[in-house]
Parts: sequence; C-alpha cells; structure tokens
Amino acid sequence: MSASTTTAKNNSNTETNSSSSNYDKQNNLWEENLKKNEDQRRKNSQWFSIQPGEKTVLEFLPQFGPVMKDFDGDGIAETLRYEYNVIDLNNKTEGHKPWDVSKTWSVEIDYFLKQGNHILKVERVGSGMKTKYHFSPVVANTTSDSSSSTTTAVP
Repeated sequence: MSASTTTAKNNSNTETNSSSSNYDKQNNLWEENLKKNEDQRRKNSQWFSIQPGEKTVLEFLPQFGPVMKDFDGDGIAETLRYEYNVIDLNNKTEGHKPWDVSKTWSVEIDYFLKQGNHILKVERVGSGMKTKYHFSPVVANTTSDSSSSTTTAVP
C-alpha cells in the first residue's frame, strides 16, 4: 500500500470518528432536552403519573378513596376511580399529588396498605389498556446509629 493510500484511509477514519462523535453529541443534546421537557411537565402537573418503563418509590398518604371522574368532558362524572394521595420519594420537592387508578390496581395497592406497607416501589409496564403495574413494599433499614436510615425494596 502506498503512503498516499494509507494517508487517505487515515483521513477517512478520522472523518468517520469525527462524524460519529458529532452524532453522539447531537443525540446527547436531544436526550438532555427531552429530559428537561419531561421534568418540567412533571413539576407543573397537579397529578402523579408514571410513564411506561418507569420505576419510582411512592409513599401513600392516609387520604384516599373512591371518586367519580368525568373523562369525556361532558360535565357528568361517570367513571369510578380510586384516588390515592402519594409522594414520589424520588421527587419529594413536588409534594403530595393525587394518583387515580382502576379497581384492579386499587385492590393490589390496598393489599399492601392493609399489611402496613405505606411505601411501595412501583414499576409501570405497557400503555393504554395493556398497562400493568408491579408493586413491591419498601422497608426502612435502620442502623445502630438512629440518625441514619435507608429504604430498600423487599424482594
């Protein structure tokens, strides 16, 4: 291989690496800006919501119960939902927010609440009519130093 051929190949590799690097930077910028939008929407929302694939830890407050909701905008509440007041422990500064769930998910949440588990790890899988939630209780582990404690999900 001649010196000019080797130089041309090296230049081509440098351009490819530079192009790849620019692509990565641009992707990171997209992801960063999309995350900012998502965070801002979450902060401005008066309701708790969790997106497909997301996981979080929720503290359930004692104010909850069944409520009738109007989903079609006609001013008539025709859908029974179960509203829980929760604090997203990953976003504590947002305070407590209501979270409406169906009867199916209310039964599961109530099962844990009846056992005294008021902090639950929640994972949402799927969307629309195929939405599923996975719940697991979180317990506080305290060390001999009473000033420090951590929370972990029970397997």
